This record gives sequence, C-alpha cells and structure tokens, in this order.
Amino acid sequence: MPIQLSAFRRRAILAMLLVVASCVAFVALRNRPVVQLAEATGLYAAEIGREQKAFQWTSSRATFPLHGQSHATLMKLTLAAEPWSNRRPSIITLTADDRAMGSFTVATPRRHYYVVLPGDAAALHLHASLDRPSASEWRWVGVQVFAVGATASGFPIRALATAIGVGLATALSAYLAYRLIVRGYGALALITLLGLGARIIRLREIPLGAHHDELISLVDAWYLLHTGHDHLGHVLPLGAFEAFGDWISPLLTYLNLPAVALLGPDPLAGRLTTALIGTIAIPLIYGLARAYALPKWAALTTALVVAVSPWQISLGRTAIPPALVFTILTLCLWAGLRFIERGEQREAWLLALAAGLGLYAYPTLKMITPLLVAGAVLLALHRHGWRTAYGWMPPAFVLAMLWMPFVWVTLFNSLSSNRFGDLMIQAEPGPAWLADWLHNYTLYFRPGFYYLFGDRLTDHGYLKRGVQLWAELPLVATGLGLVVWRALAPAFRREHNASPIRWQFLLAMIVLMPLPASLTWQNPHAYRATAIGPIYALLAGVGVAAIGAWIAAIRPIVWRRTVRGVAAAAFIIALLTQSGVWFADYVRDYRTISAELWLYQDGLLETLRAANDHAAEVDEIWFDRPSANIPYISLLTALPTPLDNPQQQITVVREPGKYNEVVAVGKYRFIRIDDDITYDLPAREAILNRLGQPVYLLQEWRHDGKTILLIRLYG
Repeated sequence: MPIQLSAFRRRAILAMLLVVASCVAFVALRNRPVVQLAEATGLYAAEIGREQKAFQWTSSRATFPLHGQSHATLMKLTLAAEPWSNRRPSIITLTADDRAMGSFTVATPRRHYYVVLPGDAAALHLHASLDRPSASEWRWVGVQVFAVGATASGFPIRALATAIGVGLATALSAYLAYRLIVRGYGALALITLLGLGARIIRLREIPLGAHHDELISLVDAWYLLHTGHDHLGHVLPLGAFEAFGDWISPLLTYLNLPAVALLGPDPLAGRLTTALIGTIAIPLIYGLARAYALPKWAALTTALVVAVSPWQISLGRTAIPPALVFTILTLCLWAGLRFIERGEQREAWLLALAAGLGLYAYPTLKMITPLLVAGAVLLALHRHGWRTAYGWMPPAFVLAMLWMPFVWVTLFNSLSSNRFGDLMIQAEPGPAWLADWLHNYTLYFRPGFYYLFGDRLTDHGYLKRGVQLWAELPLVATGLGLVVWRALAPAFRREHNASPIRWQFLLAMIVLMPLPASLTWQNPHAYRATAIGPIYALLAGVGVAAIGAWIAAIRPIVWRRTVRGVAAAAFIIALLTQSGVWFADYVRDYRTISAELWLYQDGLLETLRAANDHAAEVDEIWFDRPSANIPYISLLTALPTPLDNPQQQITVVREPGKYNEVVAVGKYRFIRIDDDITYDLPAREAILNRLGQPVYLLQEWRHDGKTILLIRLYG
C-alpha cells in the first residue's frame, strides 16, 4: 500500500525539490561554456598546421551555437588565412542570428578577433569566401579556425529562468508521480518515462538529416495551415494526400499540425509528434493487457517490452506513417475486445471511431482495419445475438461515413494504386505467386526477424540486428502456445466456465497481422510488419502470466517467492541490459550511418537554404537531379515561407503507374547536369553535413547570357 503524505509534507518536499533542482540546474548552466568548438557545424575535420597547432578549415558557412548568456557577450575567434600562390583575400561576414555584425578580411598569420554579440543571440554565423589551395586540391575552403571562446557579461537571467523552469518541471513531475503511485500506477509511469526518454534523447540529430517521407507530411501540414490546401493544391484532402504520386495515408499530416504551427516544417516537429504518439502506446498496451484479464505484473511486462523495444524506439524517432501503427492498432484491438465482450452501443461507438480514423494511419491498416472490424462484429454477433445488432446501426453508419473518403480515392482515383502496384509480389499469379507469398508470410513466424537479423535495411536503424530482444523469446513462445490452446482446445472450454472468444479474437489477429507485409516483394520488412507489434507485446504478457501461474503452484511458499524473485530479476536485468546495449550502439553508430544514407541526405536542407539566399542574384538554379532523392520536397521545407501560388510554380509530370516527377519549382530546375560542365567554376557555397563531410557545391555558371547557380555533389 503506497504511503500517503500529509498536505504539509507534500508541499515541503515539493518546495525542497524545486529549490534543489533549480540550484543544481543553475550551477550546471553557469559552468557550461558559452561556446564550444566541438559544437560548431560547417567545419572540416581537424588537421595540424605549419605551427604544429590543430585547426579546422571552415566551409562557406560555419555556425557556433551560444549558451546561457543574457547580456552582451564578448566572443573571441582565433583565425588565420593560410597563404598560397594567387590566393584571393579571405573575407568573412559575421551575423548573430539574422543581425549583421560586420565583414572583414582575415590576415594570413594567426590572430585573435573579437566581436560583441547581443545577449539574445542563439548562434554566431560565419560566412567565408571560398578558394582552393591548388588545382590538385579538391576542397573549397574558407579560413582556419584554431579556437573560439566567449565571456558573457551581466547576471545570467536566461540561465536562471531555465533553472527555475527545470525546478518547476521537477516538482510537477514529482507531484504527478506521487499521485500515480497513490493510485497504483507508479510502475507504469516509470516505464512510460523510460520509453519517452529513449524516444526523445538527441532526437534532432539521431537520425541525422531528414527522410523525404518525413518532409512530405510536414510540408503538407505547413501548407494546410497557411492555405487550406496541400502543396499540390488539393483542398483539405481526407482520403489520401497525393504527395509524390503515391497517395499516402493522411493521418500523420493532420497530427503534425500543432507541432508545425509552433516550429514550422522542421524535422524535429514531426519527430516530436511520432515520439509522443509512440510513447502513448506504452500505457495503451498496458490497458489492453488488463482488458485480457492479465495480472498487473504481466500487464507491466507488456508495457516494458514496448518501452525498450528497438522496433518501437527506432520507429518512434522517425516522423513517418508506420510510427503511428502500434498506437492506432492497440486502440482498435482494445475497442474490438470491449465490443466483443460487452456488445453495447457505447462499445460500438468506440470501435467505430478508432477504426474509422485508424484506417488512415498507414496503408497496411487499409487491409487490417476492415478485417479487424469484420472479425469483431462476427464474434460479437455470435456472443450477443442479432437483436443486439440494432443498437450498432448508428455507429456503423458513422464508420461508413468515416471510411467514405478512402473508398472514393480507392475506386475513383486510378493513381492511388501506384504505391501498391510498385511493391506487390512480382511473380505471375499461380503457384509461383502462392509460393512467394507463403514464404513471405511464414518469415514473420520465425525467430530470425525478431532476434537475429531484423530486416537488414540499414536506413531502418536496427543495426542489422533483431527488431526485438531475445530475452523475450521464452515469454512470446509460451504466450503463443497458450493463446492457441485457449482459443481452440475443447478441453479448456469444458473444464473452465469461461468463454474462449477473446482468445479466438486474438488468434485471428495473430493470423491476420503479417498478411499485408507478406503481399509485398521485400520481406521481412519492419515498417510494413509493424502491425505485429501490439500482438507480439501482448503475447509476452500472456507468456509471463502463464509462467507466473506455474510458479504459483510451487510449494512451499518460501521456494515460490525465491523462484519468482529470481525469475523476475533475471528477466528485467536481461531485458534492460540488452536494450541498453542496443540503444548505446544506436546512439553511437546510427548518427554516423544515417548522415551518409541517401534516404536521410544530411546537409541537403542546409544546401537549399544556402541556395535560396542566392536566388535573387541569379536567373536560374539547376539542381543535379540524380544526386538527391526527391529534392524538391527538401526545397519546399527549406524555403522561409510557403509558396504564394504553388500550383503555378511547381511543375509536375504525372504518368499512370509511375510516381510524380517535379521538374521545376520557380527558378529551380531539377535536371541531370551535363558532365561536360567543368567543376572549375567559381564556388559560392561548399556545404558540409553535420559530421564535417562535404555534400554539395554551389557554383556560378554563365550560359546563354544567364547567370545560373549549379547545385551538385561535392567531393
């Protein structure tokens, strides 16, 4: 029984927490350097110069983040311009956020340069003219940075305000934790907090860059907020967004609206949305497990499995539609179970709303959701009879209305099948097709995908390991066997006065969930198979409940308690250790891996922001189309405001059976730049990714009386 504190003690403890947390945070913020060279971006890798001192070349743009200052800050930069034959003057321009701080020429010898920055500046930006040391040197470089430092003046009001905010958040969190503990939800709250931390730690930089499927939902949400249309001109699309011609599920775009309203089409806005939705799945799966009458500790196991799952953590950190599936499907399963067991109109309304919206989360749910509803209705009819069905008519009508936009797009838009047509099994109908499908389907009932190799797709973030943790295998195997037994064994129904209908529903879902993924040619596939996730976690809970029941039969009681304690400790330690090892590797390795992936294209947004700065000075901007994946959507993300008339400025080529091809946006042309155009052209920008690796070069080319900015791969 949780200890309840008196009101006075609660207030005293909360006040103490507020003061202590605020003081600790203030000291930490005060001791943090205002600027650190290690946090700068736009710098090449460190090297040793003629004076045997380490330095880093800047590219055309370098950014130095600032921390904690509230008043004017004196910043010191130690710079040099290495001399070589025919070197042009190294001119740099400094800006604090968007405010110009001046321009000057950096002298050849190493010198200290001082600049006074306003107290509200978040970063110092250095824009350098570019040059190459020699014809054989492929790098375009600016100036050498040897060191940076900063001294803030005045009392650190910003640090104090942040520290007080930390203290208030700590006190509020402690109060909420106390209330949850008193109500018996302390362990669930701790597990949920663990899952939230794993989903938001360093969220902006892991993965690095931005997936084109992340950006499309953000851009459409941005245009909806400003114009009521998506970026291609469709008014409030409900059934699907045209997107890249693959007519994607619309739910994520609408869920992104609040975050985009606050942050704009920043990848972080989408990732915060999916991370929070993925975290909500933790208490939801606990509730579903309790609805299956699992003991509290077994339901907590299902929640822990979800909280530390590599499958769900990696999905939740990427703002793409598959990240919604676990949460949406858990809601549908819970609503379906309540509907089957109670058969009342209220439960029918819950199922109609969950399934009505859930259909629009991800393409796999277009198959799963109707089949889930059909199965729930059949089992409910079997249990409650046809008379009860009259009360289901209003929810059924609303469900039909909610699904009508999907039906309309499916039946009356032939292009909406482009995506599935591209991904479906390629074999000819007949025995070969059936053999391919059966092979794909059975992959999801084998341990390799879950515990050994995952889906082997580098961009998915599983590091070519299993998508789950092998400590769960005994529980899941036990749970699967028990579900089959309870659903099908006549002996169970004779010996126990309990209906097997809930287990039959669960068994039907076990059979159904791998089906959509198995109909495509790329298997196993963690994103398309994510519907298996809730079932997997629930099986782990069923398994641990069964093992707990076997342990409960042990006599004497001392042995029972010992076995139970050892088993629980061993499982929790193994699960947390495995998840911790995976997450540490993910944080260490996936940042680097994702930066170099063609899908995430770290540096592309920065490239297009730089190009936009030069747009007014040139007649056209040519982007080398093969060098990037759907670059126009990155351009729309990088623009400071939405296009005024996107339908006139975006030139789209649409062909049946193919994805859209955008060939122009305003001054931008997305073409294959002729290899005969020399690289020996004046460089306006050399863009690096956040690992200091070169990615794109912006060069000026004069052709047919026009000034053209070329954007092509650099390095």
